[in-house]
Amino acid sequence: MEKSVGQVEKNVSASFAYVKKDMLMLNDAFSDLHDKMQHLSLNHAMLLEEIGKLRHEMAKKVEKKVDKKVVVKKPVAKKVKAKKKDDLTKVEGIGPAIKKLLWKNKIETFKDLSKTHVQELRDILDKKGSMFKMHDPSTWARQAKLASQKKWNELEKLQAKLQGGVKLEKKAGVKKKPMTKTEIKIPKNKEIKKIVKETVTYE
Repeated sequence: MEKSVGQVEKNVSASFAYVKKDMLMLNDAFSDLHDKMQHLSLNHAMLLEEIGKLRHEMAKKVEKKVDKKVVVKKPVAKKVKAKKKDDLTKVEGIGPAIKKLLWKNKIETFKDLSKTHVQELRDILDKKGSMFKMHDPSTWARQAKLASQKKWNELEKLQAKLQGGVKLEKKAGVKKKPMTKTEIKIPKNKEIKKIVKETVTYE
């Protein structure tokens, strides 16, 4: 029994010896790996530094090439400002309804109206029916021209001569009929005697 216990102890101690040896070998292997990892990390850092330098140099070369090239500027599209609409009702003969009608037909300012032909205005009114057709636009362009030039005093003077945008006709005086000469017949002597005789007989 004592021999078997001693044998077990020897076997256990031998096993521990092998384990210890394996542990040392593993420790050495980990140390090697650690050294290799450090070496790789250093190499990685050096590579990153080299890549950074190369990028910097390439960027400088690209900048030089761009400077040499002729840069063609693209034409910048000008922003079209929305045209401000004028109050066309300041023109004698134009009311709110006709103003909106003219705006729809792209006659939005006094300048637009001043350049629009009378016939074109008549056509626009005619298309909207009898309520619009009855208006006479013959003086609208002239009024609009004065308004576009801000000649308000002249416009007022012109409008004083208008009624509904139409020129007032000068009231003609009553023409006197020429006096016609009436012929007065003077009776002859024989006729006078006859008249006297008839008068005396009547009495």
